[in-house]
Amino acid sequence: MIKNNPISIQIGKDKTQIIKGIAILLMVAHHCLIGEFYLKPDPFLSTLFGHKLVSLTKMCVGLFTFFVGYGYFFSSQNKVSYTIQHITKLLKNYWIVLFLIAIPLSVINKVVNGGGYHIDVQNVILNAFGLKHGLCLGNWYICFYAYALLILPLIKRLMRKNEIVMTIGIIVICAVMNSFCRNTGVLMEVISNCLFYTPVLAVGYLCAKTQILTKIGNYIPGKLAWLLICIVTIACRTYAGGSLFHINLDTFATPVVVASVCAFITGYERGYVAKALSKLGSLSVMIWFVHCLFFSDATRRLFQDNMFWPDSLILVYLFVLVASVVVSIPLSKLASKIPAVNKQK
Repeated sequence: MIKNNPISIQIGKDKTQIIKGIAILLMVAHHCLIGEFYLKPDPFLSTLFGHKLVSLTKMCVGLFTFFVGYGYFFSSQNKVSYTIQHITKLLKNYWIVLFLIAIPLSVINKVVNGGGYHIDVQNVILNAFGLKHGLCLGNWYICFYAYALLILPLIKRLMRKNEIVMTIGIIVICAVMNSFCRNTGVLMEVISNCLFYTPVLAVGYLCAKTQILTKIGNYIPGKLAWLLICIVTIACRTYAGGSLFHINLDTFATPVVVASVCAFITGYERGYVAKALSKLGSLSVMIWFVHCLFFSDATRRLFQDNMFWPDSLILVYLFVLVASVVVSIPLSKLASKIPAVNKQK
């Protein structure tokens, strides 16, 4: 039974992991729904509804980005060591996938199917730092993540006073600057992505600093109201295609989704579903990179040309998800055994 009483919105580590679990489920779905990632795409993927589902599931990136900004506020030491530690941690997870799985599979694909992605030192280096995406289409976020940790100290300084005014300023400035960007090269693509997601970072930091979601939650009469607000917000964001006037609508949608999920799962944190989502959340970084191998230029033919590749989109989703989780578990354990750089005490 859904209670219609105001719920205190508390975004702790447990709920953050659960929401990251939801986000990685959306990410896997997002890539399963993009027609250009298939050798023989399902006709459904070219329909209007299919395109809207692609837009809906892309909110996953906004959710992860929100928590980058949100978590930065609570870090005890926002110093250079913090930035280095977190960037190298992400690279460590990605490089394990890149060098232990992606490159070997790419070589196997060239041998089995002929042709394939050209692997040389330059391509490997560019792929290793997210400047090319042939070996792992999800590695573009590495550049943004490095940028995010470098820009967050500036956002922190700007938000010492007048947080809401400064956040609005960041949204407007990024939209105006992004309107002049043209995705005609690697550098412009990186700049455009950074400008597009900077407002989501800023809103994440704003929500942590002001605890505005908790304050708003005191006026929302229960879980049903949060559910309706969440549905309406997601519907409007998806209908608009995720952006409007070069403004990333995840800037407004992700805080609502985060607060809604926190409200809705309050009291159920120890349930089986919550525990499963939390486990997915803890593996989300590794799953992010692993599942991309089923759709990346260098490796997708190896999977999609074989008999075990399902014909149904639902079965594709389940296959990719389960396989990614199974592979990510030992890889995450391996990553945890590799010492962190500049680990803070």
